[in-house]
Amino acid sequence: MLVVDEQIIRRDDDMASIWDSYRKLKPFLDVNPISLAVCLSNPIEIISVVQFMKERGDTLLLIYGGTPLDAALRQAGRAGCKWLMYGDSSQIYKVEEAGHFQDASHVSSPPVASLLQLSSGTTGDPKVISRTWESIDEEILYYNAVLEQQGLNEAVPIILSSVSHSFGLITGVLASISRGITPEIYDSNNPKVMIRMIKGQPRHLIYGVPALLEGVDQWLEAWKIPLYSLVTSGAPMPEKLFEKLSTKTTCMIQQYGCTESGAASLAIGMKSCDDLGIPLGHLRIEADETEPSEIFIHTTSEKVIATRDLGIKAGDGGIRFRGRMDDLINVSGLKVQPIEVEEVIRRLDGIKEVIVYRGVHPVQGDSVMANAIANEPITSQQVQDWCRNHLAEYKVPVEVRFVSDIPRLPSGKISRRLLEQEV
Repeated sequence: MLVVDEQIIRRDDDMASIWDSYRKLKPFLDVNPISLAVCLSNPIEIISVVQFMKERGDTLLLIYGGTPLDAALRQAGRAGCKWLMYGDSSQIYKVEEAGHFQDASHVSSPPVASLLQLSSGTTGDPKVISRTWESIDEEILYYNAVLEQQGLNEAVPIILSSVSHSFGLITGVLASISRGITPEIYDSNNPKVMIRMIKGQPRHLIYGVPALLEGVDQWLEAWKIPLYSLVTSGAPMPEKLFEKLSTKTTCMIQQYGCTESGAASLAIGMKSCDDLGIPLGHLRIEADETEPSEIFIHTTSEKVIATRDLGIKAGDGGIRFRGRMDDLINVSGLKVQPIEVEEVIRRLDGIKEVIVYRGVHPVQGDSVMANAIANEPITSQQVQDWCRNHLAEYKVPVEVRFVSDIPRLPSGKISRRLLEQEV
């Protein structure tokens, strides 16, 4: 059973009807496994087609629902998919006939049924990542084992994140269905619906990226609603948000992983905003114990995933996040981690949000740039003076721009690369 914006979808009845309608569609008339891309916005359709194709042993590519048709066809072709379901299940396109299938010549279709996803694209063009359904089942098994150990296996998931991404779909929806719990999915633009959903489930487990949780916190504060438990993922939680939420939440969890591995670790009762927690039972996470180094994830299939994330192994066996290797700013040979500068600027009164990224300097090579959103009058000079009191001079932004919005990718992540291209 599913609940979407308080609408109950009964799996045995409603899902059976939806699956029957799929069986009549041209791609599924083929009894052999197929490869199909889906670009949908309706969470009910996304979840039902994922479960249907998983049951059939098909290969499925998930594309963000707001993607234009031509771009979706290109992505489907690049992934080697024969068909594209676009908008809703009645709109089926044959990728080859649209002239994009040749884009897949360099991509070999997975030998076994898989879920295909596009990487976030925060540091380059999105890549097609393949994960077998068996590996996803393994992830769910060990993920649910941790929740059971912590007494959270019966908490009701309230999914604020998109179900077209791994976080909301796999660990949010599919994992809860696997443990026999009905997930509640928020897909409305009406915050009152979200408030009723959270209030109606006192033992809730909220899934949201930090940007979403920032907004949720403001609404819950206004309605004086306590938080039972939440899971954050997708981007490091800002320190100020962590401090606010930790005082009003019974159990805060930070989930870490990547598209290739799925969920890799959980920080149950996270100790700090950079706490990535302990690896799930089927994985091993490698990081240096003395200084920040690249985080490597070792899988049961003996695959080693180079994450390009920087971390350090803590005394408790957990991992602490230290930034992205691709984000490092090289100022005359001195390395600057943007998240360190961001945390300092966020502590300044008047700053609501900030993103630090790489600029170009005629002498020093790289320079430190910052885009900030202010919630009260403040100047660039004040921000720079604040930084000089808390950071080495080479880490102080040479320019602070005040903006009304910091654009995000569909996953909720901020792409520093896009900002760097605008410099």
